[in-house]
Amino acid sequence: MGRQIVYCEGCGHNLREDDFEKGRARMIDNKPFCAECRPFKPGEADQVRRTSSGRVPAGGGQARKNTTGSIPIIPPPRRPPTGPGGSNPLPIIIGTGALLFIILIFALTQSGPKRPPVTETVPPLPSEPPVARRAEPLPAPPVPAPPPPPAPPQPRGTPPPAPAPTGPLVAPTASEKLDAFLGQIRGMIQSDERQERTDEILNMFSAAAKVAGPRSAEVAKMKLDYVGTLNEAARRASVWGDWRITSLSEPGGTVLLPSYQGRDSVLQTHPLDRSTPAKLERDLDIPSAKKTRFSFWVACHQDGDFELRVYVDNKQVMKDLIGPPGSGWRQKSVDLTPYAGKTIALRVENFPNDWHNEHAYWSDFLVSSE
Repeated sequence: MGRQIVYCEGCGHNLREDDFEKGRARMIDNKPFCAECRPFKPGEADQVRRTSSGRVPAGGGQARKNTTGSIPIIPPPRRPPTGPGGSNPLPIIIGTGALLFIILIFALTQSGPKRPPVTETVPPLPSEPPVARRAEPLPAPPVPAPPPPPAPPQPRGTPPPAPAPTGPLVAPTASEKLDAFLGQIRGMIQSDERQERTDEILNMFSAAAKVAGPRSAEVAKMKLDYVGTLNEAARRASVWGDWRITSLSEPGGTVLLPSYQGRDSVLQTHPLDRSTPAKLERDLDIPSAKKTRFSFWVACHQDGDFELRVYVDNKQVMKDLIGPPGSGWRQKSVDLTPYAGKTIALRVENFPNDWHNEHAYWSDFLVSSE
């Protein structure tokens, strides 16, 4: 015998009689529903199963057909849109497809060449707002310099000034340097009217004599001219200050004469006794690689004579009789080149002869190197 088949009004599943008997389906307002669409309240399903008349016809309360009749087939109703309790696979398929599409796009973008990230340079913000500066006035145009005054007319016969040298610079020679130094000394002498710089000027003369070379006589003459303007004490100090003088100290023995027989700044000496000469001594530094000579002028008394002796390091290098009386000036010289590069002790003696007017007169003691 066939059983009537009905369909759930909620989900459209087919329902049989045993579903109603076992509590898997129920009739509500003469409409069949499965227990999933219309769940039973607690205890309601057991009550339906205990009731023998609990069979609820699937036809919604209509009488069952006889066995000879055919079971009518009721078409399933149109399935409504799936509610919260249904299982519709369409959203899942769409979501899965979208996810796969996103994954594919991401893989394509990552497989290409990587570009370096673009770093946007942001200019630093100013710490302080700019201050508007006041426009400064433009500087005044330079004023052209006035033209130089015209040169005064030169008298006839005056040679034109020498043109400035245009060639390469040439170092001055030793003679040019000496000329410049002597010019400086002359200027200092002219400006020293009160003779307050005598020592400084004499020191400059000494420095000039050391580099004068063949012009030593010129420097000595210039020095003597200057010394002739000084007083006696200054003259002795300037001319004979480098010499240690041992002479008779009695009046008329040792004297610095302004002049004697035509020569200026003359030193007069006399032996101490019949056996002890007057001496003029000093130490000298003889330059190396140069020819050095010691020269001087000497004369005797008008009524006497004496013996001249010269020593270098206590070794006698000259001995000569200065006379006869009234014979006048003689120039003597000693070669000091063999002592080049050394410091020597030089000594000149006024040695007594017959103890009669043994005076000696000395002038222009000069040491020159060239």
